[in-house]
Amino acid sequence: MKRAYVLVTADKMSIRKAAWQCGVPIQTLRDRLERGVNQARPLGGDPLLSRSEEEGLVKHIEYLAKCGYPLTRKDVINLATETAIFLKKRPQNAGNLSKRWFVRFMSRWPELRLAKAQKLSMKRAKATSDETVQSYFQELDRILTKYDIKNKPHLIYNVDETGFQTEHTPSKVVGPRGLKLNAITSERGPTTTLLACGNAVGTCLPPYFVFKGARYDARLMAGAVPGSKCSMSKSGWSNGNIFKHFLEEHFIPFLPQRKPDDHVLLLYDGHTSHISIPLIELAKEHKIILFVLPPHTSHVLQPLDVGLFKPLKTFFQNACGARMRERPGEVITRYDEPKSHPKKRKVSYRPGGVAITEETIILKIRKVYEEKQRKNGGEKKAGSTELNAEHISSNPDADV
Repeated sequence: MKRAYVLVTADKMSIRKAAWQCGVPIQTLRDRLERGVNQARPLGGDPLLSRSEEEGLVKHIEYLAKCGYPLTRKDVINLATETAIFLKKRPQNAGNLSKRWFVRFMSRWPELRLAKAQKLSMKRAKATSDETVQSYFQELDRILTKYDIKNKPHLIYNVDETGFQTEHTPSKVVGPRGLKLNAITSERGPTTTLLACGNAVGTCLPPYFVFKGARYDARLMAGAVPGSKCSMSKSGWSNGNIFKHFLEEHFIPFLPQRKPDDHVLLLYDGHTSHISIPLIELAKEHKIILFVLPPHTSHVLQPLDVGLFKPLKTFFQNACGARMRERPGEVITRYDEPKSHPKKRKVSYRPGGVAITEETIILKIRKVYEEKQRKNGGEKKAGSTELNAEHISSNPDADV
């Protein structure tokens, strides 16, 4: 366009000929010449997001890449779409931005590049994870010191999710040698996700569930713990919008009373489905620090993975097995409310064994885990607020 502009103004070439020679639209060139449009202005309309808004998006992309969560092209488009909707620059039902927008966005920010992710061998991944763990603890210590919450465990929270299905895994059974042993289970059903959250002093929030489906059915939450909440999703797993709803409608209302300058630290998995600009803005507004766990380390750094979900699923599998034995021929669906043996606790199961009548599964499993800690000396691994990376195995042959 600049070359065509010069050809017309300096070399006195006709507009039509200059446009044809330089491959630009005739009317666009005429507008630049006759209507005083700035010739330095790029072709097309103004970008959807302003320069400062795109700069914030770029910084977020760079931060996630440094944390070990590089975004794909689709992730960037989804993130930009959510940002535009949040800023009320795009209707909510307009769909995602196009690949053409992505190409232009990348051209406006040359410091970003689209590259193929390198494969990381298992041994290199283990060594990298060991270094990442050390770096994680150093950064965590810096954040705790900066915001003066190292000695305020009631303001340090952790959240994680796990999925349940009505098709349970049978326990080991005894039978005659040479005979194939089978156990009846329910049919494979939709996934139900449980979001568990608690702080460093052991206070647990009521469970938050994600059910598969488009419409909410009150039967899904019948008998649930008071204070429990839920959302619906197409897959049964959480996403950015659901995680924001969890933070806004469930997590924030349960936060303890704090001073105006007190911050809350929330440790969570940095999966890209959880990350969005509206979520970050919401956290800033309520002085919540979102601290991302390094990739491929949740099984050693995530307290809920270490001490809650495994005994919770064991409890669920055993209860499903007992239910099938008590009521042979009946299957467990997400609308059932089977009761356990009268001599045991009165517990009712929902999709994925989530709704309960006497106490939350989280609190029950917490008791199981505390007993396990006392027996195995596991307090330092997931129950203590003291920062210590030494107990995380640095052996490259260990399960990292």
